[in-house]
Amino acid sequence: MTSTERFKIVMNILDENDLCNNTRNHVAFDNLSEQELSNSEKVSQIVEKIRDYEQYVETASNRYPENIMQKLRQRRGLEEYDTSEDQNINTMSPSEAFDDVCNWEGLINYSHTIKHWISDIYGTDLA
Repeated sequence: MTSTERFKIVMNILDENDLCNNTRNHVAFDNLSEQELSNSEKVSQIVEKIRDYEQYVETASNRYPENIMQKLRQRRGLEEYDTSEDQNINTMSPSEAFDDVCNWEGLINYSHTIKHWISDIYGTDLA
């Protein structure tokens, strides 16, 4: 199966289940083999996982925006949509979250320096 054929199959699955045809939802199917992609039980599991996540995002009252939560989850070795540690992540101070996001993005040990740049350039102290 070509990547284009696979894309079309996933697009049809999303359409049939009234799910948004976006990258996040396509990625949810990435780990399925060609055989699993035609297995209705496996596909239903992924569809339910997508629905659960979308419902969570709509109702969650996380301390940080979802794009930041995804980075903080990944920093902990979780998939970006695995919400199992969100309660702990929500207890992080902004400084801790900033440190983790910087480190996750490859700016290892730069969070302090970046905060100083922001202070020097914008006059905003992030402490």
